[in-house]
Amino acid sequence: MNGNDMKHRSDARYGAVAQALHWGTAVLVLVAFIYGPGGSEQRVYAPARDFDRQLHETLGLSVLALVAMKRDWDCGLSA
Repeated sequence: MNGNDMKHRSDARYGAVAQALHWGTAVLVLVAFIYGPGGSEQRVYAPARDFDRQLHETLGLSVLALVAMKRDWDCGLSA
């Protein structure tokens, strides 16, 4: 790669919507990882861990929705 290619690549940026979807997804994945109950089935499905498991599942579905929105945005399907 020559210097012009590097300059051209560094000037290219994603728009504000794409960046917001990216960072929103990254934050949700991190929080879902932190709140993921992990461990054995007895621990994951213990009644005392219901809130953490439900939060983890909700965050996972939110990540799925954001990824679908980003895909649609990148493909030009969103207005």
